[in-house]
Amino acid sequence: LYWSEYDTLLLTTIAVGYLRLGSHAAFTMVPKPARLMWALFSLSAAISLGKGIWPLGPLDLNAFASYTSSYNALRVAKGLLFALAFVPLMVHEWGEPLRAVRRLAFGMTLGLAAEVLYVLWERVTFPGLLNFETGYRITGTFPTMHIGGAYIEGYLVTALPFVALWAWQQRHIVATMLAAGLYGLSAYSVMVTFSRGGQAAFAFETLIIIIGFVYLAQYDSSRRIHGMVTVILIACVSVAAAWPAFSGKFSQTRMATVEPDLETRISHWADVLHIFRTNKSPVFGVGLGTFPSAYYWGSSEMSRPSTYSFVTQNTNTFLQLGSGETLYFEQPVAIAPEQPYKISMDLRSNAEIAELTVPVCEKALLYSFKCVWTTFKDKAPPGRWKHYEAQIQTKDFGPPGSRFPRPVKLSMFNSQPDTLVDVDNVALRDSSGNNLVRNGDFSEGMHHWFFSTDNHLAWHTKNLYIDVLFEQGWFGLACFITLVIYTLARLPRQALSNEPPRLALFSSLIAFLAVGLVDSLIDETRLAFLFYLLMIAAVMP
Repeated sequence: LYWSEYDTLLLTTIAVGYLRLGSHAAFTMVPKPARLMWALFSLSAAISLGKGIWPLGPLDLNAFASYTSSYNALRVAKGLLFALAFVPLMVHEWGEPLRAVRRLAFGMTLGLAAEVLYVLWERVTFPGLLNFETGYRITGTFPTMHIGGAYIEGYLVTALPFVALWAWQQRHIVATMLAAGLYGLSAYSVMVTFSRGGQAAFAFETLIIIIGFVYLAQYDSSRRIHGMVTVILIACVSVAAAWPAFSGKFSQTRMATVEPDLETRISHWADVLHIFRTNKSPVFGVGLGTFPSAYYWGSSEMSRPSTYSFVTQNTNTFLQLGSGETLYFEQPVAIAPEQPYKISMDLRSNAEIAELTVPVCEKALLYSFKCVWTTFKDKAPPGRWKHYEAQIQTKDFGPPGSRFPRPVKLSMFNSQPDTLVDVDNVALRDSSGNNLVRNGDFSEGMHHWFFSTDNHLAWHTKNLYIDVLFEQGWFGLACFITLVIYTLARLPRQALSNEPPRLALFSSLIAFLAVGLVDSLIDETRLAFLFYLLMIAAVMP
């Protein structure tokens, strides 16, 4: 939850960049008003980080394994901290601005291409590439969507304008064709998120891109024909790729439920603001990363997600699963289709009758397909451990020989209200006796395990601006809005002065902020880093 290969890559990039920097990067390249606004916003974030992380919790197996831990403040702060660490490197890079914007456009295009390839694999593997009837919504390479969120569509619409910028820079028909194709596949990817906010942001930013580059092509004779061809291709391919998904059954069903879903979202925002007022921290907010915990203890909603924690007694560590709205505690397992397996585990509960349901399913991050269900009913006296075993058969899994086999996960959830179930020594053994479950005794805490849940409102404020208000208070929100307005106000005028990178940055940031109307976005580290990095790039000369 708190550290991944992406964090390692970013830190390595920062470290290598500083080693190669060689000389002090002059921060005076960043306009003085921008430096002041960034300083004030960073101060607000630092204060909120302190409020979120204090008092320090014990550094046990639960410290970095849960969003309700006080250390969640560190996870939320990473995006901004990494972006600020990049500032000297960006200032140095902008010493040659033409090279810098070419690298930015190419890097964003390359990243988007990788994401689109993953989305295509995901669609082929799970619902089918052209299946627009079922309610499967892509999650892409964003594991943080295990608790919901608009991260995949937020990333897609933020990266898309740089494809058009890259094509504009190349002036080659092959590059133009590749860019148009990538834009079309990205349009398809946005549509199969089935996110109405993401779809609206995509349509709006595409309109900005088309109008903007048509305008620029009129005033640049060397690019006029190439620019017009690029715009026409992007427009045609986007419509052709987006329309089948948008006109499909599930998308139309989603459109028909806009009003009740908006009422649900407004009710949630009212609940978030109620929690904010209850905490009586109007100036500097409740603290970074505190929303999941604050919601659990202070929400006016009746339901809560189930809980999990790691408990150590007499040197033995085990998993404790609470009750509530279903939370699947799970890990991938390398099973083969049409084979027998044995599930075993030790259970203990605090009630006369408790249950632990253990599905083994072909499963994406949030959606299950073929499953084998096992329910262990613990009838042992409360407080006493008991061993349980069950035989399962992976019938119809596969299918065998498929080029895109679906991943399989073993999950566990407490299905009995008002109970606590302790779980230990989980094993899934094949016919040769090999145990496919790693860290089944939970001695390494969360290592190899993950979770997903169907209750998404409990983890997000579902609005970027309310999220800043909740975590950083009115001071932080004022700094954030001032910084955004200052940054965006500069870009259109510069873009119309024949600066295509400013057009790409403007449409990218507008799309991100538009999706932010219906989701918090910056509570995901990679998206927060990308947003702040582009905000910094937008004020570079």
